[in-house]
Order: sequence, then C-alpha cells, then structure tokens
Amino acid sequence: MIGSDSAVLSQRVFIELEAKIVDRSYPPGSHLVEDVVAAELGVSRTPVREAFRLLQRAGWLDLRPHAGAYVRYPTVDQVRDVFELRQTLEQRAAELAARRAKASEHRELGKLIERGRRSLARGDLKAIGTINTEFHAKIAESAHNEMLRAILSDLAKHVRWHFSAVAGIRGEASWTEHEAILAAVQERDREGAAKAMEVHIAHTHQSVEAMLSALGRRSKKR
Repeated sequence: MIGSDSAVLSQRVFIELEAKIVDRSYPPGSHLVEDVVAAELGVSRTPVREAFRLLQRAGWLDLRPHAGAYVRYPTVDQVRDVFELRQTLEQRAAELAARRAKASEHRELGKLIERGRRSLARGDLKAIGTINTEFHAKIAESAHNEMLRAILSDLAKHVRWHFSAVAGIRGEASWTEHEAILAAVQERDREGAAKAMEVHIAHTHQSVEAMLSALGRRSKKR
C-alpha cells in the first residue's frame, strides 16, 4: 500500500504502475481503470489520474477520450530503435568489461547466471526478467564507465519490457549466450565479448520482432 504524502504521491503511483507495465503484470492492451487502481494502491483517484498523465508522457499509456487508459503496444519501429541503441551501447560495455572487470565482478556475473538458470527451471518468468536485467546492469557496472552505465540504466526499463515478452521463448538459449559473454569477459577477450553481446542482443531482437509479427497476423484474422 502506498503512503499518503501528497507531495510525492503521484510520482510514487507512477513508479509502481510503471514497474507493473515493464514486467508485464499489466501487458500491452490492459485497460487501467482509475477507481480500480486507486483501490489497489490505497489512494484517491486524483494521484492516479496524474500518474496516468505521467505514464502517457513517458510513452507507456494511451489515454483515450471516453474510453480510459490502455497500456500501449510496442511498434516495430520502437522495438528497432531500442535494440539498435542497445546493441551499440552494450557491445561497448562488454568490451570495456573484458578490459576492466574485477575478479569479484566475474563471480557476481556467474552467480546471476546460476540464479537465472534456476528460475528458468522453475518457469518463473518474472524472476528471469529481473535477473536478466541484473546481469546486463552488472556488465555495464563492470565496464567502469559511469556515463555508459547511467545511459544503459535509463534504457533498461524499455529493454526489460521487450525481454519480458519473450523470456519464455528465449529460454535456455539466453542463458547460454550470457555464459559466452561472461567467458569472453573472464578471458579479457574484448572482441569476443563484444561479439558475444552482439549475437545475444540480435537473437532477442529477432524474437521480439517475430512475436510482434505473429500478433499482427492473429489480429488480421479476427
């Protein structure tokens, strides 16, 4: 339940709703009703209404007159934009991590892969999304370039939103690719780390676009 500090309430509602959208607790197309959300979070309708406006400005919601708020669907162009930027930045992060990562960071990355595989075995897709995000954040941290880490942190919400849709599809392959990235980082193989990251991101991008294409075909049949 969210607290009652009026000065920050709308922002706190925004943060909570954004998190639910990013991990697809509210999948694309979900209809968010002010009264329902307010009751769930234990607040009045006013901060929810303002949070909806903030979410619209952030690109997460469509506000439709006389219809309400709906979680938007990603477009092919938006997916392309995210993955083009991600590929450039994360390849560089992997390359720098291969040069600069500490032994303790190697171990932390290995533990994240182990956790990811355990979550995969349980079929816990929400945990897989969280751990995937943590793995890529740790690669960025291990690059020891604060500006690069900060930019990737800003991008991470959009990356997670797309990955959450295909976490089950990517399955074992995603964690095998993470292992290849880590192996190159541990070997101080800068080119190998960048290439392993390029392959990994390309495969996820392909999975997301295939999913969008399949959804498009199904909607045309209706």
